This record gives sequence, C-alpha cells and structure tokens, in this order.
Amino acid sequence: MDLNGQKVLFWPAINSPIGPVTKAIVNSNRIRKMAPTLKYLLDNGAAVAMIAHQGDTLDYQNLISMQESAQKMAESGGYPILYLDDVYGDAAIQAVNNMKSGECIFLGNLRYLTEKVSTFEKDVKLTPEEMKDTYLIRRLAPLIDLYVNDALIRHVWFA
Repeated sequence: MDLNGQKVLFWPAINSPIGPVTKAIVNSNRIRKMAPTLKYLLDNGAAVAMIAHQGDTLDYQNLISMQESAQKMAESGGYPILYLDDVYGDAAIQAVNNMKSGECIFLGNLRYLTEKVSTFEKDVKLTPEEMKDTYLIRRLAPLIDLYVNDALIRHVWFA
C-alpha cells in the first residue's frame, strides 16, 4: 500500500502501568513495542494522528493525560511527535487537517470521552451501524484515509 500523503489514524494498545503516587508511567514496554509500527507509517510518508487511552472508570487511578506516552513514543522511535490535549475538538480537527507527510500528532486520552469508557461500552449496546454515529467517528473519520489498530501486544505486557 502506498502510504505517501495518506492521513492515518493509528490506535496502538499502549495503556501502561502508572505509579500510584507519581502518576507517571512505570513500564513503557507497550509503547516501545508499538514504536516500529509508527516508524513504518512515518518513514513511508504517512501523516499520522495517534489516539489511545490510559486508565478507565474502572481503573481511575491510571486515568492520566497521554502527554507522557507521546514523549516516550517519540523517544522510542527517534522522531518528533506533537502532543495535543484534544481528541476531536476544533484544535484537533485543525491539527489533523494540517498534518504533512512524515508528521505525527498524538491526540488526548480517549478515556476522557464518555463514548470510550468501559461503563458506556458495557451499558450502551450499539450495533456497528450505530457506532458510526458516535461523536468520535463523526468528527475524525472524514479526515482520515486509513485506520491502523495495533492491539496485538496485549499478551506480552511485561515481555
């Protein structure tokens, strides 16, 4: 697939363990494991908007900004990543629209959105057709050419 000039929405599984006192990432293995996928996308000319989550309503002590994750991802891959504490607001839309090939923007924590907390997903049963009407999809999908979900790391958390 020719990625050059394509806008890619990349969702890596990087939810990391957080120190209970420091609220800092204590194990960045998942982030390091995802860096090669991001590097591949960027090296092949994609403009990448990253989304991910950290913590949850059922795991509230780990609910923090994605800024540290963005910094660790940039360090692991050796390329700059702009962090934007917005997922689908006007600032995020403008930033994604203005991305150029080889650039990466890491958007804010998806768990700050009602549609992306476990209690919503458990209690509000949406069909795939209905999911297309969620605010996240309505706001980001029109801006994106390709979606990459890299979540196979779940079984090697501490590898």
